[in-house]
Amino acid sequence: MRRVFIIIIIAIIFIVNTPLSNAFSQKVIVIDAMYGGKDFGPTSEGVLSKEITLEIAKKVGDLLSKSGKAVIYTRDEDIFVDLDKRIAILKSMSSGVLISIGINSYEDIDTNGYTLYVTPEPISESEPEIRIASSTKKVNPELQQILQKLTKNKKQIESKKLAESISLKLKQHTILHNRGIKNGLFRTLIETNMPSVLIKLGFITNEKNRDYLTDSKNQEKLAYAIFEGVMHYLNEQNK
Repeated sequence: MRRVFIIIIIAIIFIVNTPLSNAFSQKVIVIDAMYGGKDFGPTSEGVLSKEITLEIAKKVGDLLSKSGKAVIYTRDEDIFVDLDKRIAILKSMSSGVLISIGINSYEDIDTNGYTLYVTPEPISESEPEIRIASSTKKVNPELQQILQKLTKNKKQIESKKLAESISLKLKQHTILHNRGIKNGLFRTLIETNMPSVLIKLGFITNEKNRDYLTDSKNQEKLAYAIFEGVMHYLNEQNK
C-alpha cells in the first residue's frame, strides 16, 4: 500500500506547484484501472478482467504522457487498492478528469458492447434559490448546500461531455457495439469533484467481446480511442 500513498503525495505536490494561469493545461488525468490483486473482476474462460483493465489503462496513460499531459494511476501494477484508498486518491485532485476502466459481465452470453457511465444529473435548482445563491454574501448551511448542488451539476455536465467525446472515438476506432451513455451510482464517480467517466469496455461473458478485449492490437485501438476522446474534450475546453 506504500505505493498508493506515494502516488497521493506526488499528485498533491504537482497540483500545489501548478501556476493558476496554467491550471487547465496542466489538469491531471487520473486513470483508474478497476480490480487488481486479489480482486480479479469479472472472469470467464480463464480470462481475468483485472489484466485487461491494467493493460489498457497503461496504454492510455502512455499516450497521454507522450502528449505532455500529467497522468496519475490509481494502480499501475497488479495490486489490490482498496476502494476507500482509490477514492482518497481521487479526492486529492483539485482539478482534472477521471477515466475509470472496467469490464462488464452478464448471465446472457449474447449481451455485448461497451457502456459509458456518468453520475445522474441532480434536480435543477429553482429560480429563487439561484437568486439567493448569487446575491447573498453571508455563507450559511442552506446556501452552502445550494452552491454544492450547483457545483455538482457543473461536474455532471462536463462528465457528460467527456463521455460523449470518448464514446464518439470508440465508435470510430473499434468494432464493438455502442450501448450508449448511462447513469451509474458508482462511488468513484459520485465522490469526486472532477469530470468523471466509467468505461465498461465490453462483456467478458460474450465470446466475441472477450476475444476482442484480450487481443493486444485491439487493446491498442481501445486505448487510442480513449486517448483521443480525452484530448478532444480537453481541446474543446480550451477554446
